[in-house]
Amino acid sequence: MNQDTFSLITIVKNDIIEKKSGLFLIILPLFVVMAFGSASLIEAYAQESQQNDAALLTKGVNNISLTGDIGNLNTTRTFEVTFDSLTINEDHDPIYGGEWVMNAYVNNRIIDLFPGSITVKDGDTVNFTGINSANLTIPDNNLGFIRISTIGWENDIGFEPVPVFFTLLDTRVPFYLHVGLVQQAIVPFILGPNDPNGFVTAQYNKDVNFGVGSHSICSARNVAATDPNSFYEGNCDYIVNFTIKEIE
Repeated sequence: MNQDTFSLITIVKNDIIEKKSGLFLIILPLFVVMAFGSASLIEAYAQESQQNDAALLTKGVNNISLTGDIGNLNTTRTFEVTFDSLTINEDHDPIYGGEWVMNAYVNNRIIDLFPGSITVKDGDTVNFTGINSANLTIPDNNLGFIRISTIGWENDIGFEPVPVFFTLLDTRVPFYLHVGLVQQAIVPFILGPNDPNGFVTAQYNKDVNFGVGSHSICSARNVAATDPNSFYEGNCDYIVNFTIKEIE
């Protein structure tokens, strides 16, 4: 079993940003909101954060208070992240195949893995043949990382295509908060017979050469959207297989 089958969580440093208006804390408010399980409040807070921090998008890292060994701020590297296939362990339909929708987020890129929806059955391997890759240029230092997430559900009623969740594209959000946002995002769409089918989150930084190589990661149970009495919603409902390679 590939070691990525287990949770790969990188603690992102320096998640407190100092601005002219005072000290803006992104950690505590989001943590409190997630504790109460309100996706709408998280969305509203993230939008406010995005507006308040708009100047950071152009000012760059010189305005961020940093400690430790950052590395070379002037060097970048370019990578291609390709989603190769998906192995289905639990299709979430006891009689017929499950109708799945799923998107992948790669830093600030989004990939529609199933244009529309697709019917899957236990044991299937779905090979992605459409637009299934994204190119990223990131700093070759401790500020750079490749963040990968998948989000979707078994879609018995409506909701196609999967909407874009803009909070998941904000790479300034620390990774451990991003994991919570991924789970909260689909809560409004788990209605009636719709089932969450798990999620994947992983982040690779310079210490692991930005994850260059092939990966197979089991999905985790979405505790925010899962019915605790459901027999079908568990860990490793699917395995996502992807490759990260450096582009010279």
